[in-house]
Amino acid sequence: MRIDDYLRAGRAVAGRYAPGGLVFISGSLVEGIGNVTSDLDVFVVHDGPGEGGVDMGDYSIEIDYTDDVRVDIEIRSADQLTKVVKVIGDCPPDDSAAAATIAFEHLKLAHNVRTALPVTGHARLAELQAAFDWEKLARLLAVRFLGEYNASAEDAVGVIQAGDGETALLNSRRALGCAVDACLAANGATNCEPKWRFAKLRALGDERLLETYRAGELDDGRDLLESSRRRLRLAGDVAQRAIRKLAGDPR
Repeated sequence: MRIDDYLRAGRAVAGRYAPGGLVFISGSLVEGIGNVTSDLDVFVVHDGPGEGGVDMGDYSIEIDYTDDVRVDIEIRSADQLTKVVKVIGDCPPDDSAAAATIAFEHLKLAHNVRTALPVTGHARLAELQAAFDWEKLARLLAVRFLGEYNASAEDAVGVIQAGDGETALLNSRRALGCAVDACLAANGATNCEPKWRFAKLRALGDERLLETYRAGELDDGRDLLESSRRRLRLAGDVAQRAIRKLAGDPR
């Protein structure tokens, strides 16, 4: 399937749920990083509470299929999207603790809006996208990931000192992943899904960072404690790159 096919699937959803309203498609397929098992995300935005789908609390969902592609339909109110704009706009840009209080769902939703393609309501989507400060969103993600890096690195140091190689492996990998995520966000990325980390690194075009992360993840050292130490050193280097980028240092 191609973008035209995704838009056609979106139009079928719009005809059922929101004729004349705001409907947009988003997700990994739209971004060009999905695969044959990826689903297509279709967002239906109502001015009122909306109808249909399975109630998930703040929104409703429904699953459909078109041409063997799963279509995940999210039905949300316009007020919810306005709330996400405000939450991100009100958050201090360099406070990792404050950034950590933003619901992960809201961060994902903001990215979905950023990468959205309109099915119906083109002007409304453009207005919604213009309401977000994307540079600030990326910065909030970067400082949030740096906070998670610090916590994971601290945990890794503790279990290394305790001689727990298996737990050190897990925590050092998480520390490295968070450091890489911080570096990606510091360079403007707002897709916060770890599963697309390698795809995001390839898109960034930084071969050095890609090779650093690959080396850390694939370290097959038999001594788990020593390999965890190496991974932590790599994570620290990557985290420093993110910090320098946020500070405007081009190195």
